[in-house]
Amino acid sequence: MEAVVSTQSTWKQWYQRRVHGSSGINAEYMEAVVSTQSTWPMVMDAVSHIYGGVEDRSFDQGYLHFNSYVNSTKYVLTSAPFYSLDICKAIGEVQFPRYEIEGDEALIVENLMEFRTAAYVYLALAENMASENGARLASMDGAQKACEERAVEYEKIYQGLRKSKITNELVVTASACKTIEAEKKRNA
Repeated sequence: MEAVVSTQSTWKQWYQRRVHGSSGINAEYMEAVVSTQSTWPMVMDAVSHIYGGVEDRSFDQGYLHFNSYVNSTKYVLTSAPFYSLDICKAIGEVQFPRYEIEGDEALIVENLMEFRTAAYVYLALAENMASENGARLASMDGAQKACEERAVEYEKIYQGLRKSKITNELVVTASACKTIEAEKKRNA
């Protein structure tokens, strides 16, 4: 069985519902945590919830899908796997004999598993934010260029209207001068 995690902004909404729904949490503190950027404690709490003691969340392998930042105009979809505790223990049995380990091996494996998954979630959120900001920057650059082009266009229109108004005033003034000169000649 697989689990799929996405790094879209709806996960923050899930986190808000989960935290505000539980008792004993300071709501003002959590508003500060959830405000604009994801924090490490927030990610660790979400990963703990994924690996928590909920029976209906059994999975062997999951994938974290996120946009990976390449440059300001390009990003690529990236997937990072994460595994259940049973698979992590099996991997640990193969790899841990190479190392000297002090302490409870099962607890170390569980902590490393949660930390690795949280690090990938945090990386995914950072990459996703960088990609989103790159797309916003490209969009704003396009809007700025369009505004500059429109400003040049409006300046040309303004100068054309100004020239025609000045020309009209000069024509009226010149015709008034000729009319006055003609009146002077008739009266003289």
